[in-house]
Amino acid sequence: MNTLRAVIQSDTPLIKQYADLAAFSKMEWCGRHRVDFKRYTYDQMADPAIHPAWQKVRSLVREVCRYMDEGGAWLWQTDADYFVTDMTLAGKDALTRLLAEYPDVNAIIGCDENGINSGSWLLRACAVNI
Repeated sequence: MNTLRAVIQSDTPLIKQYADLAAFSKMEWCGRHRVDFKRYTYDQMADPAIHPAWQKVRSLVREVCRYMDEGGAWLWQTDADYFVTDMTLAGKDALTRLLAEYPDVNAIIGCDENGINSGSWLLRACAVNI
């Protein structure tokens, strides 16, 4: 079954105060819906010399490896300044329905007027995504 298992946030020092507030909103949402929350601070990331935009990919790969043995596990990568404002169960239910609609898809990422927007995206925890 397709299940959202974790929300991942990767921080940068430039927006630490926003990141702290955003992390609180995600921890609240995750606690209500029994979803793991993993926060990577800039100091915890493997190579601080790499631009933060690429650090979140590296931290997400770590989490994919962590959840890969759970069939159908999905991870939600969010930017450090992304706030979860819908604390209702409907939010998780909507995600579960969305994931069920695309059984052969391994990643879902949005776009806006600037092209791909990696501020919030979903990734299946599977070998293809490593």
